[in-house]
Amino acid sequence: MITDKIDGKRDKFKMLLFRLAESQITLSSPKEKSNIYIELEAIYNSPYIGEFRHFYSDIFAVLSQIDKDSSLGNTEILSQNMDIVRRGYKPKNKDKVTVKLIDISKQINKLYDHINLDIARLNYSKTIESRSQTELLKVTETLNEIEKSVLTMKENINKADEMQKQYITILGIFASIVLGFTGGIAFSTSVLENIAKVSIYRIVLIATGLAFVLINVIYILTRFILEVNKKQNEVIKYPKFMKMLNGICVGAVVVIIICWFFDVGRAAEIFRNWIY
Repeated sequence: MITDKIDGKRDKFKMLLFRLAESQITLSSPKEKSNIYIELEAIYNSPYIGEFRHFYSDIFAVLSQIDKDSSLGNTEILSQNMDIVRRGYKPKNKDKVTVKLIDISKQINKLYDHINLDIARLNYSKTIESRSQTELLKVTETLNEIEKSVLTMKENINKADEMQKQYITILGIFASIVLGFTGGIAFSTSVLENIAKVSIYRIVLIATGLAFVLINVIYILTRFILEVNKKQNEVIKYPKFMKMLNGICVGAVVVIIICWFFDVGRAAEIFRNWIY
């Protein structure tokens, strides 16, 4: 029974706090103030169950609900109304059972202090939360800037790699051209110097072989450049013109060997002398 009465007083206590948080109009008239004082005296003064002590958890629960839902009231209004109650309260009512003057000034002062303390805690918590969100936003922005910097760095690295490949390509092409040109000049000079010393078949056969080697060496160097600069999973096929050039060289070698074997040049000279 005592527990039920205490729970009933707790419910009335919380409902009174909600009313005090609604508007300052609640205490706009002496009659309304007097009603509030009577309700507080009825809650705190009880000759049957002893002195009622409000629960901190009830105050915090009311303030938390008001803070989350503005339609229930305002914590600042509650604090202001409690200040009016504290300043304006004067004991003048008597207990009907004990016929003693009811004085709850001490309880009202404690209630005012506890309400303001919890309001300060809520405001401090919101301030900390706001600062935390601000710092979190700063950290997020910093991380985004770092991510952008990393992406930019990766792009610069990729560009540097591309430039390196281009430089390798340019140097490789230059080296291939120089090698091909030098080899061609040396080959032409050698052929021209020895054209009258050896058989025409031998010179042509050697020249064709050197041409075959030179063509394939240049292609190998060029193919290396292509392999360095190719995209991922790209397949470079053997070109048709290389097959054709190698085929021409091989065919020329076969023809030269046949002509050399049958001495076509000597046969042609005999045939010409026979006619004339």
